[in-house]
Amino acid sequence: MAVMRNHRRMKLFVLVVLCFSMAVTPVWAQSDDAEQPADTSSDDAARFHFGFGVGLGTQSFDEDGSTVVYQSVAIYPTIAYGPFSVGLDLALNYTFTGGGGDEADIREADWVPDDDRNIAEVYLPKIRFLQWAQEDDPLFAKVGSLDAVTLGNGFIMGSYTNTQFLPDRRILGARLNVDGAAFEFPYVGVEGMAANLAAFDLFGGRIYTRPLAAIDTPAIRDLQIGSTVVADVAPDYHLDKLESEELTAQAQAYGDPDDVLVWGADMRLPILAEAPFTLSTYADYVRQQDNQGAMVGTDGRLARVITYGGQIRYIGENFIPTYFDAPYDFYRLEKYAVYESEERLINEHFGWLALTGVSLFEDLFELEVQMEGPFGSGTKAENQLTGRFRIGQGLVPSFSVEAQYRKVEIDSVEDIGDPEDSIIDARVTYHAESTAISLAYNLRYDPSTDDYVITSGLQSEITLR
Repeated sequence: MAVMRNHRRMKLFVLVVLCFSMAVTPVWAQSDDAEQPADTSSDDAARFHFGFGVGLGTQSFDEDGSTVVYQSVAIYPTIAYGPFSVGLDLALNYTFTGGGGDEADIREADWVPDDDRNIAEVYLPKIRFLQWAQEDDPLFAKVGSLDAVTLGNGFIMGSYTNTQFLPDRRILGARLNVDGAAFEFPYVGVEGMAANLAAFDLFGGRIYTRPLAAIDTPAIRDLQIGSTVVADVAPDYHLDKLESEELTAQAQAYGDPDDVLVWGADMRLPILAEAPFTLSTYADYVRQQDNQGAMVGTDGRLARVITYGGQIRYIGENFIPTYFDAPYDFYRLEKYAVYESEERLINEHFGWLALTGVSLFEDLFELEVQMEGPFGSGTKAENQLTGRFRIGQGLVPSFSVEAQYRKVEIDSVEDIGDPEDSIIDARVTYHAESTAISLAYNLRYDPSTDDYVITSGLQSEITLR
């Protein structure tokens, strides 16, 4: 009886939210003041900001091996005061059922804990973000979704993201960057991250020093020497969340893995720091148990608009460069199989990485391509490609575009377009005053099930500021 009462309450809540959103949407969409900045006549008004968004659309979810489409309604309240900001994501996904189509069936996985997800895993992600300052500031902290997290030079953790399972599962992570320059002591700094505050399965940090910060020469005083440690204490964490029982043989074989610990030392020296030409050099030495690797590299910009980078790598036996990369959550067990293996799965060799791109119109247009792989053949190492494309709001009237393509196991040119072992993310958004309508598409290959996870959604958001 209690379950039935809770179910009825959830249905009632959906109907209330729907009525509320339909009532306020025309007002917000037609408001001339929706895009006006806050009154800056006083310091308090200039520092305080309140926003309230409503999202309406559809979302597709993978349930029991099939794709199920739900209607979606969400509210996004945000509050900011000075450098501090907080936002919530209160979404309901539902379908209309019954003969007359007048009864709403809630997707309970979004709100009800079960054997696979505890109360923290269900309710912590309702926090959209909790943030202090911006990423480039000397003191920065964030709780929320993590996108492109890099520690140091990225040879241990580079571009890691915890959003691979959206919209089915939102994961709440955390970041912390403390540069001693914020306290007029630029000699030390700390970077930290936790991928999932509800489970603490993956976390790491870097501590660094600027030993020559007292020297008044830019190319010398900004020298960084650091050390990074990242641990995954539950490599099978996401495997336990799968509803499918049709796992690959490798996923079944490593269903109870030990901890993963990766650590290393690094240095970075900015040589040219002022536009139009910038240049930095860096180096890393990393250990994964008895497996070791090292690299030297450089990156920067040419004429303000051309981005570039390159690395020469030493890859020891069974060493995986950038162990915690963007698609890591999908490939945890595949990497663990190499990490703990006593057999030679990757031969000792030298490798390379090359990156180039363009950034135009004050970074409103960005295109970047990165490739990496081994020198020669017979190394048992993989070629990989990552491409990123972005058109920011304002370059093309009313539209913005973001897309990313990542492909592993490239043996020939034909493999680049093969969706197997790939990740595709794309979002196109139409902006009209206080309204934004987004079409999102995500295709990800999951090696644990040897199948594709495809999600898509159409969402409209109306914001009152």
